[in-house]
Amino acid sequence: MTHPQSRLWPLFCVYAATLAFLSLWTSHGDMAVLVLIAVFGIPHGALDVLMMICLSKNLNGSDGLNRQVRLGLYALAYLVAVIFCLFLWMKVPTMCLVLLLILAAGHFGEDWTPMARKSRVLLGVVVVTLPSIFHPNALNSYFVVLGVDEYQVSNVVTMMNLACFLSCIVLITQFIKHSMEFNLWVISLFIAAALLPVLQYFCLYFCALHAPLHTLDVKQSNRLSWNQVFKAALLPTIGAALIMIAFFYWLPDKGLSAQLLNTVFITLFALTVPHLFLTRVYNGRVRTPEMIEPNK
Repeated sequence: MTHPQSRLWPLFCVYAATLAFLSLWTSHGDMAVLVLIAVFGIPHGALDVLMMICLSKNLNGSDGLNRQVRLGLYALAYLVAVIFCLFLWMKVPTMCLVLLLILAAGHFGEDWTPMARKSRVLLGVVVVTLPSIFHPNALNSYFVVLGVDEYQVSNVVTMMNLACFLSCIVLITQFIKHSMEFNLWVISLFIAAALLPVLQYFCLYFCALHAPLHTLDVKQSNRLSWNQVFKAALLPTIGAALIMIAFFYWLPDKGLSAQLLNTVFITLFALTVPHLFLTRVYNGRVRTPEMIEPNK
């Protein structure tokens, strides 16, 4: 079985070494990692504009709107959803945190599409919840900084522990059914989660696996060159950066590190919700099996 992750081993190793260096030999490792997530991870969602363009063409004027107007309405709805989610987190951070964890588990599971759906879902859960096994205290601290009550944080981390434990048991029982490369990826993720601090581990998966896989998939399914991908992502990336900067300065001053943590992860939540909704609509209306080919 061919894994799309196969070509990402060098990038994964480079990121792992860089993040290990940041955690061991720099005094501002967390802030550097947050900047990496913001610069190299979050912008992959800028390619959502390509899905909007395809959707605007797909209706063929059946709703009485021309393509440009429909695309503008999609973009406006996306922006409104992002702004709504930013303020929603400020009002109900615990609910939004739990929602983000659930959405991330399902979304990260889709990174492993060659595998059976059950295995993908379980691995997505494991990817998200592994830090609760190896670094529960650090995870508690980050969640508190993100606005979640300390008592509720304890419950969330406990539930993450349970979800990780149960998912691991099932994956272990299916170990021999999977390819050697898949098992090697799982082992590598366990080692990374054990040895790297929480933010570094998340950055490793998000920037070295998830974002490149999504970018390659969009490039391939739309049959684009890298130059076309860059041009398509440029304006939305600038827009996302402006939203993050504005949100950073809007937040109450709690210190640079805390403010950066809130900016990155609350913005990530706000972008994830419309991104996943748009992806679901796109896959249902536009994407066909013929568009999906093995990565080359």
